Amino acid sequence: QIPAVPPARHAAGRATAGKEVEKGPAIAVLHPPLSIGDQPALRMEQRAGHPHRAIGRVQALAGEDLQTDQQVEACYLRAVARRYLKDYEGAIASAREVLDLRPDYGRAFQEIGYARLGQNRPELAAEAFASAVDSNPGLVASWKSLVNLHARDDRSERARFARVQLDYLESLGVTAILFTPL
Repeated sequence: QIPAVPPARHAAGRATAGKEVEKGPAIAVLHPPLSIGDQPALRMEQRAGHPHRAIGRVQALAGEDLQTDQQVEACYLRAVARRYLKDYEGAIASAREVLDLRPDYGRAFQEIGYARLGQNRPELAAEAFASAVDSNPGLVASWKSLVNLHARDDRSERARFARVQLDYLESLGVTAILFTPL
């Protein structure tokens, strides 16, 4: 494990205490049939350019009796796949399903941010990325997006703040930090 992130002021200006962090996910090989335990493999399938298959497999899970954490992951993966298919409204709807189940799930806000970028709505994207890092200050991709969006919109103070946070996280040598609810 990596040391806890020190207290920081997040995009919305709230101070938070550090939480324990872990290194990013391991890589898995896809082996059908899919179960909820195969999320890393499903993510690889999406990244390999097969989001249609990923959505179909996630939809197949809908009939299963899933625990809340499994429902969250399934809805999140569906949001990612829909975004890859440029179904931005569908991605936002799936991310909101995640937030209905777990209101502090930063990656759902991050997906909304990406979808808003795809819709060419940078102001709404910045709001979503700010919510993402408020919920999970270890989301490196959201900090990168905030740096770019704030710099583009000439919000230099916010861009500098996001850059400091991003530089700190990158100095830890990881690409993502996972925060788990206490």
